[in-house]
Amino acid sequence: MDWQAFGAISNAVLVAILVSVTIYYAIQTKKQAHAMDASLHLDRLAKHHERLDREMTKLVGPIHSRKFDEDLFGPIIASKKHILNEIGYSSFWQKIEENMHLTPIADRKYFDDFMYARKYYFHIQETTSPEEAKRQLNQYKGALLDIVDLRYFRLEYEIRRLDPTFRTFDSRILIF
Repeated sequence: MDWQAFGAISNAVLVAILVSVTIYYAIQTKKQAHAMDASLHLDRLAKHHERLDREMTKLVGPIHSRKFDEDLFGPIIASKKHILNEIGYSSFWQKIEENMHLTPIADRKYFDDFMYARKYYFHIQETTSPEEAKRQLNQYKGALLDIVDLRYFRLEYEIRRLDPTFRTFDSRILIF
């Protein structure tokens, strides 16, 4: 038996096996990388959905649902304090102020302007006139409600658009 020929043949077989195993591991690694990419993408979608949902439930939704409540959107008047306490005026606006960070920066001006006009209504009235103060408050209220309506429909669209994506995956993966 020729040991040199056997050595060359065995080396060729071992190299072929090594190449085959390397190719197999490369394929498995590629599959794993794709699975990780899909998982990261799903995680980003879940976080985006959660952020949109928080903005809707804690900021935009409450304002949108009570936009026709004149007492809630009117100036702070001492004679109406008992009514305002019954409708949860202070807690409503306190929660809105606590969650204003959820709104896009471009829309924050409308919230700030209305909050300022509502809080300093009497100061504005003293420096200008009662009619001017009321006009400013109504102007800021209108601008705020317009931006809230627009944001409400955008959020509703985005949340609904993302929902089918989540239904196609295992629900154990998505914990909100």
